[in-house]
Amino acid sequence: ARKDEDAGRAVATSRTRTQRAASVAGVNPPNVCGQSTRLLAVSRFEGSVVIARPPEEVWSYVADLARTPEWRTTVQTVEPPEELEVGAEFGATTRVLGRQWRWTLVLDAVEPPTTLSYSVAQGFTDLTVTYRLAPVEGGCRFSLVAESAADRAIERLLEPIAGRVLRRQTSRHLENLKAALDA
Repeated sequence: ARKDEDAGRAVATSRTRTQRAASVAGVNPPNVCGQSTRLLAVSRFEGSVVIARPPEEVWSYVADLARTPEWRTTVQTVEPPEELEVGAEFGATTRVLGRQWRWTLVLDAVEPPTTLSYSVAQGFTDLTVTYRLAPVEGGCRFSLVAESAADRAIERLLEPIAGRVLRRQTSRHLENLKAALDA
């Protein structure tokens, strides 16, 4: 029964992404229940760094979700899922903009050693984080992509400030990851 429930969550997550993509295009798609949804303000933050390690070693480190606070300083704790598989839920606590947040997250993609993606299953925003790894000469290019969609007016108002903070934090996180693995 648990696998069926998890599969349903993964389907709902991909529908949310479809809605988000449609909102960027100016379309107002139906939600999971078939009702019309409000247009969303979508933000995307992306950064990458080259690490002097093979993708398999970088994957091993970033896929160990309990180690995330070592390099993502806004993440205070992670309670990783029992199995690293699509649909698995896990918890995390973050501190952003001086405030502590508790999240329930769900794994959307697990493709060793190239892609790990998760999104908010329970929280105040629609957020997806994706790690992409690619071999390059001398190591691995690690990319971190965060996409956020705000469906409330207050979130759209705060996005310019939060966006600048998140871009700076993403850069710091990538520097921290490189330092941890190049050491």
